[in-house]
Amino acid sequence: MNYESQVEPLRVETLPEVIDAFEHEFGTGSNRTDLQIFLVACHQASVSIDTMSSYLGLDGDTIRSELLRGIEAWNAAQRRTMEAAVSRQ
Repeated sequence: MNYESQVEPLRVETLPEVIDAFEHEFGTGSNRTDLQIFLVACHQASVSIDTMSSYLGLDGDTIRSELLRGIEAWNAAQRRTMEAAVSRQ
């Protein structure tokens, strides 16, 4: 027997109240950094933008922009670590 699962695409739209709460909660500082770290970890675990978006209740563009900022910060930290290691030698 061959069973095909029928999955309908999930469309998530972020309400203005959610965006306001996001900006209030993750505006700047450690909360935003925590979000970026979480998104980078999800990305490294091959979690899709759509899944992150639906889990967090944020639109895909917000997820993408915060993920890019998180990746940039992670890469900068890696460069600093490598530069420190080279300068010690």
